[in-house]
Amino acid sequence: MRQGFHNLRFPAALEQRFEQDSAPQRLRFFVLSSVVVGLLYSAFLISDWFMIPDVFGLALLVRLGIFMPMCLCGAWVMPRIQYPYLREILVALAGAAAASAHMIVQSASLSPLAPYYPVGLAVVITYCNVVQRIRFYLALALSLTILAGYVAELLILSRVPLLVTAPVILLLLSTIVFTLYTNYLLEYEERQNYLLRLREEQVFTALAEANTRLTELSGCDALTGIANRRSLEDTLAKLWTRARRDGAELSALMIDVDFFKLYNDRHGHPAGDDCLRRVAAAIRHALRESQDFLARFGGEEFIAVLPATSILAAEQAGERVRQAVVDLGLEHQTPLDMGIVTVSVGAASMRASDEHASPEALIAAADRALYRAKSAGRNRVSREGA
Repeated sequence: MRQGFHNLRFPAALEQRFEQDSAPQRLRFFVLSSVVVGLLYSAFLISDWFMIPDVFGLALLVRLGIFMPMCLCGAWVMPRIQYPYLREILVALAGAAAASAHMIVQSASLSPLAPYYPVGLAVVITYCNVVQRIRFYLALALSLTILAGYVAELLILSRVPLLVTAPVILLLLSTIVFTLYTNYLLEYEERQNYLLRLREEQVFTALAEANTRLTELSGCDALTGIANRRSLEDTLAKLWTRARRDGAELSALMIDVDFFKLYNDRHGHPAGDDCLRRVAAAIRHALRESQDFLARFGGEEFIAVLPATSILAAEQAGERVRQAVVDLGLEHQTPLDMGIVTVSVGAASMRASDEHASPEALIAAADRALYRAKSAGRNRVSREGA
């Protein structure tokens, strides 16, 4: 943007994207204006009647019999043209056709007002350059073509007095200069706004990605990479609402690493952190990946929420979790004489639609089951209820 747009062009890839992005809006305008310009051009029959009545029949044929069908045909063809710039060329050719028809009708007339008739070419130029806003270089080519056509007509006819032709040529020249200047500024502004919009979209995309990442981090336990307590509360509330709507059971597993304080004292906190990460990964792989939700509850405690799961299935899932941690084979000298890291698991299940059931009650029941598992000797699964 600081360097400007050389020849009103972007680099090739961006230019193609610009044409594609702006094409739908311009297509709608071109289709609508094809019909409108046909009607407006036909309205010139009023000036034909007063200025060149001797060729009114020809004007009627050219305007209603030829140009109006061309406009309707253009409105039908436009949406079927694949390349946006080709549509721009078609609009420019339509402008050239309108100017040619105007000069043909005027050249055939012997009316004393016929020499003033080319003033209408200024309307054609203004409409194509400012209203239709065809691309600048097409507008430049169209304007010079119309001017050259009028000059050629003067040379061929050679009956139009200089006192009339000179002001008309000056009028056309001034119209061309002013409308091309306006056309250039409009296209330049359109391209600049397009770049500003792209930059704005990139900023919003980056901001959305950052917000998504922040949300993920705020709901993620930094040590283990699984969900944290905050994420647990939000997810459990959603799962509970769904289970109550479906009349389904919801189960929870409260999981505690046995004698973890001793592990930290013996191996150090860095090793303890690594132990928690590996235990979390083992638990996660022992659960159903697409259904069950695992979170760090605090310290060395984890909680898993199992949707649509009975107490029996929850107990079986707890046993898989216990065995997965045993299979890690992490060295740990404990009063159990197992020689490896183990976990105790408490399982509980509730039907969300029951009268006294709640997410808090489910967690409390799983915690009571965990307490029983630890009291019974650890490295085992206990469940709350039948």
